[in-house]
Amino acid sequence: MDSEMQASMNYINNGLRHRVKLIRHPSCLGDGIRSILDAMIEDARPTFGTACVLAGGRGRRMEGRDKLYIEFAGQRLLARIAASLQARFGDLVAISSRTDAFEGLGYRVAPDELPDGGPLVGLLTALKASTSDWVYLVACDMPFFSAAWVDRLMTGIDQSVAGGGHPVAAAARSGPFFEPFHAFYHASLVPHIEAAIGAGTRPPSTQ
Repeated sequence: MDSEMQASMNYINNGLRHRVKLIRHPSCLGDGIRSILDAMIEDARPTFGTACVLAGGRGRRMEGRDKLYIEFAGQRLLARIAASLQARFGDLVAISSRTDAFEGLGYRVAPDELPDGGPLVGLLTALKASTSDWVYLVACDMPFFSAAWVDRLMTGIDQSVAGGGHPVAAAARSGPFFEPFHAFYHASLVPHIEAAIGAGTRPPSTQ
């Protein structure tokens, strides 16, 4: 592979990973090639880029308080979460039927596929609303975020794919249990989740 072709492939791969137009183009690419590659990247579905915040549920743990308006350390929690996620994600989606609660916070809002369907239905909605192959999932009452953790999961996914694997989720694990939030899920899970929901009388849990 000659140097121009290699530079083109590297440029495409980097752009597709996050759907970003790279500021510094490889110097060996001509203006015409750069324009074509930018168009390809813009139209393609990126690997990463969307984070979804589950904001449904009845807030039973909140003792009657509206969890979409609670504050943490003097800041509205939804605003804090948005600011944190924007360090790694350009597309933020809130899974909720209450669009008014997210005005001015930088979220797109997508209502649950099934009202009061639980977190698995929320994940299904998130995967369908995503503009990237992988969705990072958090809950609206989780104030802490680690960009290093996101980077670690992304690297693990990339390494698995490079080794011929086909991962569909990346999450923390403790013994037989997985932490369903602050985790990545792949769009290929959509038909499997739909089948699981359709097979039961009530939506199963994310575990």
